[in-house]
Amino acid sequence: PMRKVCNQITVSTSDYKKLVSLGGAGSGWVGETAARPETGTPTLQQIMATMGEIYANPQATQTSLDDVFFNVETWLQDEVAREFAEKEGLAFLLGDGINKPKGILNNPFAATDDKTRPFGTIQQLSSGTAGTFNGDNLIDL
Repeated sequence: PMRKVCNQITVSTSDYKKLVSLGGAGSGWVGETAARPETGTPTLQQIMATMGEIYANPQATQTSLDDVFFNVETWLQDEVAREFAEKEGLAFLLGDGINKPKGILNNPFAATDDKTRPFGTIQQLSSGTAGTFNGDNLIDL
């Protein structure tokens, strides 16, 4: 399911890197002839994807492959596709970054806002009281 909501890229090496903007550009209002003081300058941060390979090596006998009443190849393909999707989704959320992606929930959390939270730290939003999380909280998130 995560593949449907996330960006996908095709890479040819295992060391994909990308620069992302941390923001910080400033601006201001001035009159036509007024001085333009220096403003904030945006900054960049490099991110690097951790990758691995999902593999499957199921076994089938020639007799089962030749069976006219049961398409073993399609069945194995469907089973492996489902297994890959489950592994990929789990790694997206909880992966440790060792031969697999680092999951988003495997990052540090902080309750501070974007301007004060270190890059790579996920903002933690509390519902207020234990056990009171509801659908409206999810929409707010």
